[in-house]
Amino acid sequence: MDEGLVGQNELYTFVSSEIELFDAFVSVIRRYDPDVVMGYSTQRYSWGYLVERSLTVGRNLLSEISRVPIEISDYYRPDQQKKSRWVKVLDPTPSGRILINIWRILRHEIALRNYSISSVVNSVLKRRFPQYSFSTLSEWISSGERDLIIVVLKYMKLYCQLGLLILLRLDFFTRTSEMARLYGIQFNEVLTRGSQFRVESVLLRLARREKYVAPSISPAQRGAMCSPETLPLTMEPESGFYCDPVIVLDFQSLYPSIIIAYNYCFTTCLGKISHVENICSANRVIEFGGLQYNCPIDDIAAMLATDKLHISPTGAIFCQKSVRKGLMPVMLEEILNTRVMVKKAAKESKKDRRLARILEARQMALKLIANVTYGYAAANFSGRMPCVEVADAIVGKGRETLERAMKLVSEGAYGSVRVVYGDTDSMFVVCPGATRSEAFNIGKKIADDVTRENPNPVKLKLEKIMQPLILESKKRYVGMSYESVDDVEGVFDAKGIETVRRDSCPLVSRILEKALRLLFADDMGRMVRYLDMQLSNLPQLSLSDFIFSREYRKSYAESAIVASKLIAEKRKAVCPRYEPEVGERVPYVIICGEPNSTLISCVREPDEFIFDRRLKINFEYYVRRQVLPSLHRALNFVPLKIEWLCPTTVGCYNCGALGTRFWCGKCVTDPKALLLSVCDYYRERRLLAQLNDSCRKCLSLRSISIDYNQCTNMACIVKQKRIFLDRSLAEVAIRNHFLTGDKKCL
Repeated sequence: MDEGLVGQNELYTFVSSEIELFDAFVSVIRRYDPDVVMGYSTQRYSWGYLVERSLTVGRNLLSEISRVPIEISDYYRPDQQKKSRWVKVLDPTPSGRILINIWRILRHEIALRNYSISSVVNSVLKRRFPQYSFSTLSEWISSGERDLIIVVLKYMKLYCQLGLLILLRLDFFTRTSEMARLYGIQFNEVLTRGSQFRVESVLLRLARREKYVAPSISPAQRGAMCSPETLPLTMEPESGFYCDPVIVLDFQSLYPSIIIAYNYCFTTCLGKISHVENICSANRVIEFGGLQYNCPIDDIAAMLATDKLHISPTGAIFCQKSVRKGLMPVMLEEILNTRVMVKKAAKESKKDRRLARILEARQMALKLIANVTYGYAAANFSGRMPCVEVADAIVGKGRETLERAMKLVSEGAYGSVRVVYGDTDSMFVVCPGATRSEAFNIGKKIADDVTRENPNPVKLKLEKIMQPLILESKKRYVGMSYESVDDVEGVFDAKGIETVRRDSCPLVSRILEKALRLLFADDMGRMVRYLDMQLSNLPQLSLSDFIFSREYRKSYAESAIVASKLIAEKRKAVCPRYEPEVGERVPYVIICGEPNSTLISCVREPDEFIFDRRLKINFEYYVRRQVLPSLHRALNFVPLKIEWLCPTTVGCYNCGALGTRFWCGKCVTDPKALLLSVCDYYRERRLLAQLNDSCRKCLSLRSISIDYNQCTNMACIVKQKRIFLDRSLAEVAIRNHFLTGDKKCL
C-alpha cells in the first residue's frame, strides 16, 4: 500500500516488510529518545511481544532501543525443545529508559474487579472504550478494506493514549517523582523496590550524618535469629447487632508513636534481659538480632543506677533519650512533624492546584514511610537488617498500650460503657442507652484520658461513632458511621464483608449493601420486598452482576480444582501468550450444567457465554451458595429468616403461569397475548438500532458495517443491554405461538 495514507489529521506510514517495520520503530525511538516508555501489559503484549518477535527474525531489538548496548542472553535463552522459540529469563527493559507496565501499577492504585483497559477507562476516565480481541483486530487489518484498516489504527492509537491519560488522571507521575525525591531513590525504584528499600534509604542517610554504619545480615545469620514472640492484640468481639451508639477509638500512628515515645531503635537496644546476663559469664557476648556484641558491664550498671534504662513488655532493654536518642525515633519525629507542616501548607494552597497536588503527594509519601518503618525491623524472613528484639518490643508495647486503654475504659467513670472489640490500635466501645451526642462526649473524654496516661506523642483519637452496627467477627463489621455531632446522615461503613470484598460477584455486593441500608433505616418490610423483587427477577439482571473475578496465582498444585487455573489452561492451549499474568483477575461465570455435574465443569468465561446462546446462568447456585450465605452472616443477629424457592420451570411469556414452556393453555391461542409479544419484539429491535448507533459513535464509524457483538467491554452499559436483547424470549415466544406457526408475523 502507498505511503502517506492520511486519516483525520493523522499520518500513517506503511512499510513493505517486517524488517522495515522494526527499522522504522527503532528510528522513532532514537529520534525522540524518551526517558519513559510504557505499555498497558508490557510482558505479554506491546514491548515484550516486540522484543520476542524481533528474536525470531534475528534482531536484538532490546539493545537497539536501549541507550546502552545489552546482551539479549541476559534476558532470553533459546528453548531447548523448540529452537525457534525463546524463553524469557528476566522482564525485558530498555537499558537507560524507564519501562512502565500500566496494568501492574493500576493493581496497586485502584481497587477494581477487572483490570481490562475498558473497565479501567470506564472507572477512572468515566468514558466508554470498546474492547476487541487481537484476533478480531487482525481480521480487520487483514481484510484489505481501507476504512477498516484506519479503524484499527485509530483504535490502537487511542488504546495507547488512554494508558497515558489514566496515569495522568491518577496523578501518577507527580506522586511517584515526589516519593523518589523524598526517599532519595530513583523514579523506577519507587515502582520496582519494596518498603524496606525506602526505609533503608532514609535511615542510612541519617545514620551517615550521625556516623553510624549499618551491618549486613547474611541469610545464615538471619536464619539463626530468634523467632518473634509477640502478636498484636486482636480480641474476639462480642458479635451482635448494636442499636446503641458504638464509639470507635483509634491510636494515631501507634507504632511510630511508640518508637518515638520509648526511644526504640537498633542504636538504643541492649538486647534482652536474659542475653544481658551473659555478660557475667566467661564469653561476655550479647545476642542481638542476627549479630553478637560486647558491652561493658559498668556502663549498664551506671545506667541502671541512674534509672536511665527502659525494659519493654517483652524483656528487651533500651536506654533512654538522655543517654542516646535513637535513629528511628529521630527519623520518625522529623517525618511526622514535616507531614503536619506539609498538610497545613496544602490546605493554604488550594487555589494553586499544581502546588496542592505536589504537597498532597509529599504528605502521602511521608505517611507511607512512617507506617512501614516498623516492618523494616520485623522483616525476619527476607529483611536486610531485621532485629527481633526491637520488633517484638514495638508490638509488645502497642499491645500493652491498647490493653491499658481498655482497662481504663472498663474501670473509668464513663457510665455503663464497655469495650466490645479491640484490634491492634483501635477499640470499639458501646454506650447502652446513650444518644449519639452523648456518645461523642464520652468518646472525647476517653480519648483525652487515655492520651494523658501515655507519653507524647502517643495519642488516642475519636475516629467515629457507628450506629447501628453489626459486628460479625474479627475484622468483619458494618454500620452507619458519623464523624461529627453535626452529621445528620451516616455513611455506610463496611470492613471485611462481601460489600467491599472483590472475591464475590457484584450481585452479592449490591444485594447485601442495599439490604443492610434498609435494615439500618429501620425499614424491615421494605428490605423484605427488595430481596423478594431481586431474587424473583434474576433473569432480568445484567450479566456483569454474575461475573466472578479471582486472581491467578499460577503456582497451583496439580490436583487443585480452581476456576482461574482451568481458564488459564484453556487459554494457554490456544496460545502461550494468552495465559493470564500472575495477579491478573480472571473473570468467569457459573452456568447450568448437566445433572450431577461438578461445579468446576460449569465454569465459563464471559466471552464464551456471550457467543453461545444455549448457555444459561445457574441462578440457583448464585442464590443458594453466594447471596443467601452472605445475608445469613450479616443478618444472623436479626430475627429474620430468609428462604428462597427456586422456580423449576419456565413460566408463560404472558401471564407467568408455571409448568409450560412459552405459553400456557389459555395464552397460546390468545391474539392479545401474541400482540404483546410482537410489540415487545419490535420495541427491542428499535432499542437494538439505538445501541448500534451508540457503538458506531464509540468507534467513530460512519458507513462501515461490523459485528458490534465482537466488542467484549463488560463495563459498558450498551454491551450489557445488547447481551440482554440477544437472549430475549420475545422472538422465540412469537414463533411458538399457535397463531404464528408459519412465522408470518416477523
